Amino acid sequence: MKRIKQWLAVGLAAALSACASQRGPMVLPTIGPAPVETSAGKGLGNLVVFTAWVQDRSFDRHTDYILISDGGKLDKPIRNQADAFDQRPSVVVLPAGRYQVIAPSENYGRIKVPVLVQEGRTTFVYLDSSSQPRVAESETNKLVKLPDGSIAGWAADAGSNEAK
Repeated sequence: MKRIKQWLAVGLAAALSACASQRGPMVLPTIGPAPVETSAGKGLGNLVVFTAWVQDRSFDRHTDYILISDGGKLDKPIRNQADAFDQRPSVVVLPAGRYQVIAPSENYGRIKVPVLVQEGRTTFVYLDSSSQPRVAESETNKLVKLPDGSIAGWAADAGSNEAK
């Protein structure tokens, strides 16, 4: 009986330490619009998030994510699929402004990504390993990267006007 209590105590200690060591999602620097991508609409911009892949029925698609507006007015789950027969992620049309994306990544679990959406521009977030953009060597200092060096998106210009 004494041996059972010792094993229970060890198991409980291990379980509690595992719970205590869990952290929130990784947080990246703010990602802004791609340098050349444009979108339509006065006061509106686009957001495209390449999340981790998931098997859905008989095909793969990008996992869904949560979109939160800067003031917390919008807290919306995004079905991340262009349409029923398309593997591309959704293009979300939003008013220009700052948002938070909470999404599953391919290699780092859930990630919290602050994003800047500008009028007439498209902001891309790359959290899967298969959708990396081509970037000139001279542009690499303008990128937000994941710990493994893969591109997560373009850094938001600190001096940019959100309503461009």
